[in-house]
Amino acid sequence: MTGTLRVLAIGSKDALDLVQNALRFRRRSHLLVASNYWELCSLSIDDRHQVSAAVIEVSTSDRDLLRTAEHIRRRWPDAQILLMGREAKVLADPLYDERIPPGLEAAELLPAVERLVKRKQRSRRARKHDSKIENPEWG
Repeated sequence: MTGTLRVLAIGSKDALDLVQNALRFRRRSHLLVASNYWELCSLSIDDRHQVSAAVIEVSTSDRDLLRTAEHIRRRWPDAQILLMGREAKVLADPLYDERIPPGLEAAELLPAVERLVKRKQRSRRARKHDSKIENPEWG
């Protein structure tokens, strides 16, 4: 995977530490952290920098989890959302891309994030390629 991997992590100190440790295995990465929905909303992030992936710990209230996922989808629509932890019953599938089980090690988290981001990039390239085939004058 080329380019800088920008990851947003939301959750407890332990969850944020896990994400930070996972990113140590990757040279070009940038981590943004928030402990909860309200802190996420107050982050000052330059809108030119797209978030590649968001890792949300499922430990907050269902209402905060829902608001957090919705906020990420609105602000960074291309970001891949990973839920980390227990089963979240309140979220509809379009609000997250993958769920990773509790107890995951840092060395296992990074490949999961990279796999999701690569899948999104391939999907985006395929859509772009398909639109050029349908509309060759755009190429």
